[in-house]
Amino acid sequence: MAACRAKLAAETSGRLKVVGPQASGARSSLYMRIGPRGAPWRCKVGSDGSNPTVGFMGYGGMG
Repeated sequence: MAACRAKLAAETSGRLKVVGPQASGARSSLYMRIGPRGAPWRCKVGSDGSNPTVGFMGYGGMG
C-alpha cells in the first residue's frame, strides 16, 4: 500500500491517517483520512502495488 500513500501524498497536503484496507479480487482499496478535518479518501491499487488511483469520497462517504 506504499504506492497509495505516495500517490495521495503527491495529490494532497496535510497529515495522512490510514483507516483500513479492503481486498477485492485483483485490486485492493486503502481508506485514508487527510488533514485536520479528516477528509475521507480511497485509493485503489493492483494486488502487486501497480496503478494506484485516488479519489475523494466526500464528507458523507465514510460515515
